[in-house]
Amino acid sequence: MRNLLRLLASLCVTSTFVLAQAQILPVKDVRAGMKGTGLTVFSGTAIQNFDVEILGVIENSAPGQSIILARLSGGPLAQTGVIQGMSGSPVYIGGKLIGAVALGFAFSKEPICGIRPIEEMIAAANPASRTNPVANRVRLGDSQVAHVFSEPESVPAGTLRLTPVRTPLQLSGFTEQTLAHFAPLATRLGLELAQGFSGAAPRPLPQASPADPTAPPKPGSMISVQLMRGDMQVAADGTVTDVVGNRLYAFGHRFLGVGTTGLPFARSEVLTVLPNLSTSFKITRSGDPLGVIEQDRNVTVSGTIGAVPDLAPFHLNVRRANAAGDRLLEKSYRMEMVRDPFLSPLLLQMAIFSAVDATERTAGATTIGLDAVLRFQNGIPPLRIANRFSGTSMVALAAALNVAVPVGYALQSGFDELKLESVDVNLVSYENRRELNLDQVWASTNEADPGEEVEIHAVLIDAAGAAVHRLFRYTIPRGAPAGPLYFSVTDAASLNMLDLPKLTAIVPRNPAQLVDLVNDIRGNGKLYLRVWRQEPTYSIQGADLPAPPPSAALILDSSTDVKGGRNAAQNAAIAERNADMGDYAVSGSRTIRVDVKSN
Repeated sequence: MRNLLRLLASLCVTSTFVLAQAQILPVKDVRAGMKGTGLTVFSGTAIQNFDVEILGVIENSAPGQSIILARLSGGPLAQTGVIQGMSGSPVYIGGKLIGAVALGFAFSKEPICGIRPIEEMIAAANPASRTNPVANRVRLGDSQVAHVFSEPESVPAGTLRLTPVRTPLQLSGFTEQTLAHFAPLATRLGLELAQGFSGAAPRPLPQASPADPTAPPKPGSMISVQLMRGDMQVAADGTVTDVVGNRLYAFGHRFLGVGTTGLPFARSEVLTVLPNLSTSFKITRSGDPLGVIEQDRNVTVSGTIGAVPDLAPFHLNVRRANAAGDRLLEKSYRMEMVRDPFLSPLLLQMAIFSAVDATERTAGATTIGLDAVLRFQNGIPPLRIANRFSGTSMVALAAALNVAVPVGYALQSGFDELKLESVDVNLVSYENRRELNLDQVWASTNEADPGEEVEIHAVLIDAAGAAVHRLFRYTIPRGAPAGPLYFSVTDAASLNMLDLPKLTAIVPRNPAQLVDLVNDIRGNGKLYLRVWRQEPTYSIQGADLPAPPPSAALILDSSTDVKGGRNAAQNAAIAERNADMGDYAVSGSRTIRVDVKSN
């Protein structure tokens, strides 16, 4: 229900090279005091060694899991401790792979880490363990567009917590305010937002083909998992643990925990390591594409080197206008992003928020006009969003949510056919409050005969006190029953709330019906007229059935099948009209009565 209210208020090509699999030392054979060697990148792309001393094994650290506790040394580790970006660094004892550096202690004075056993990483990425995270059809009111990412896993160790080394999520082309707003969410995901550390300026989008597969990543190499690329880039850096054929294992912990997915990954170069009192991190930049991460599991990420990612084009245009509507500035962004039910809505929200924040002020009087078209594959009709937002704060966030929430609802609905094809978003921003408040409503007559036309007049007042007039015409049907007929002139929010019980009772039967359901939610850039009577009406799968015969009403009243979409209401909607108010946000609602004479 909360997600609906937010919505109403605001949305394989593989390479042929072969690498030998490293011999494995099972965790059951690991003992305290053993010495080993780890591989990672501290500078550039050169893989360097560091020393490892095994301190012990924490068994059953999580259901069916163990963690190898170790002290690291060598390179800059004495000054930095365990470094963000080292996640996945392979550790060998006697030339045999035991696992990946994956966990650490915040504010630790020594580089002590937790090593994820390689057996657990390989088992988690096994195709037999893959599951579909979306199963059932849902109603619009259900909590489907919920936060699906769990808290980062933790392993108790005394009074401290051994937690996954935070994955640095590099945001390039985003504003500082975007980082500040979304940083708490990133922290809950086990990520650390970093601004401008990709080191790469906006450049043409990569071609569909991957990089030269004859130079594959190796254990200890840095990779960058890309969620969005182009004028805005979102990528997370980690280290390769093992490569078997064209199959890659990395990180030693989840990235986002989205399960089966399709995230492109690229080469990554370390510019420098920055020591930090909390957690040191690598400053990196992304390089050529390498393949696709297909599994994002609790203890590993795994993918195919040489695979071609399937990304959705995303075009975002922001235009600034003065109070008179004259164009002052226009900025266009072109990106590609992952087609993921849970990640795509979040990426859209972040990009829209940042684009508005970079172009417009986020405090003070502001109005944003939003028009978006989201196209789907398989010939499914597009999802269209048109809305207007006006206020003195959080206007950019409202616009961003108005796209993200309906997209999340659609993609997480359980229909496999609903795959995002492309996204086009156009925003117009004004440095004044373009609001229209409903002031007066009257009818051309208080009584009317069946077949007679009634004029409904509405006067709205803008922020400067100027009046705007709109006229609706409605012809009373011949044979209409005598009695009171009501005309409600209203904004979108009020009308959507009246329809809320009907909308939340519908279970879409196919993707097209789901898209139509979302498209039917009204935008607040229009003024609406609803004609209604005070008599029972029923809704069955979204279709209104006003004033049914007594026998049918008795059956419908006795039905408790809410999931089937039956809902009784006392006010029967007869007709609806609307008037486009341009880039003005409309608010207010008034109802008047006209008596229909007897025939």
